Amino acid sequence: MAAPRKYPDELRRRAVREVATTGLPIAQVARRLGVHPETLRVWVRQEEGDAGRAARGAGTEEKAELGRLRRKLADLERAIEILKAAHRYFRFEDPLSPDEAIAVIDDHKNRFGVDAICRALDIAPSTYYARKAHQPSARQQRDDLLLAHIRRIHQANPGHGARRIWQQMRREGFTVARCTVERLMRQNGIKGDLGRRPVTGMHHPGVDNRGSLLRPYAGSVRTPGQDTP
Repeated sequence: MAAPRKYPDELRRRAVREVATTGLPIAQVARRLGVHPETLRVWVRQEEGDAGRAARGAGTEEKAELGRLRRKLADLERAIEILKAAHRYFRFEDPLSPDEAIAVIDDHKNRFGVDAICRALDIAPSTYYARKAHQPSARQQRDDLLLAHIRRIHQANPGHGARRIWQQMRREGFTVARCTVERLMRQNGIKGDLGRRPVTGMHHPGVDNRGSLLRPYAGSVRTPGQDTP
């Protein structure tokens, strides 16, 4: 049996190109170029298969890129929602402390997930899990102690703000800065209820009540010519 004939690559490309561009039958192009018709038919099928795979590959890459962009957009939208939910824990001009970041994650991890919140706050998830695995820091323990007394004083005196609560704690022997009391109250939503100022007199439009203001002192007011009893 004769060995298969080896054709040059340039002849193969020319034959496939003529079949594709001229529309002539494969047998006619093969006969004109001196190629076996079945060999040319195999070449054409291989070329068509390569072109189809290339087109499908390009489509797959576009779909993958579109999916990546959609995921990135979803991550950005989630980060915005996380920052909106966390804004009450800190003021944007102040840096977020580690304890505040832990509080944000604990309160919203069921909604957004730990990893998403850590990305939005620029914190490594390992840092969060490491802090949760260890005992509270000395600062956190002191904050918890001070917060308990702040709540106690505020519950007994709802009208007290940070300054008056701080003064009361100093009177009770606590060594604490006023800014610390303000921070703990702000972080935990504790505010003084100032209420309304007491009304010392009633005023009605069109009624002259100036005399009523002097009535309690009428017995002590001397008029000209009046004898002293």
